[in-house]
Amino acid sequence: MVGEDTYLKVNNDHTIIYNSTMNGKQRFHFEGNFRLDDKTNTLTIQWKEGKLPDTLKIINVGPDYIIQIGNTTYKKENSNS
Repeated sequence: MVGEDTYLKVNNDHTIIYNSTMNGKQRFHFEGNFRLDDKTNTLTIQWKEGKLPDTLKIINVGPDYIIQIGNTTYKKENSNS
């Protein structure tokens, strides 16, 4: 959607954030903690609030890592921080 900014941030300290804004106004902001199963590439998440899936599968597609939630695909973005 035009004016929508949504991201899923998976941190090295096993925290996860789902954030969504529309035209600069906060729509959703959910935080939680996760466990990664290296064998199945699955995140098991304990969300503090919200109604997001409690398991997410990380899929490797060529050089990219993606997570699918509903019809939305999130692709790993390299950060310099």
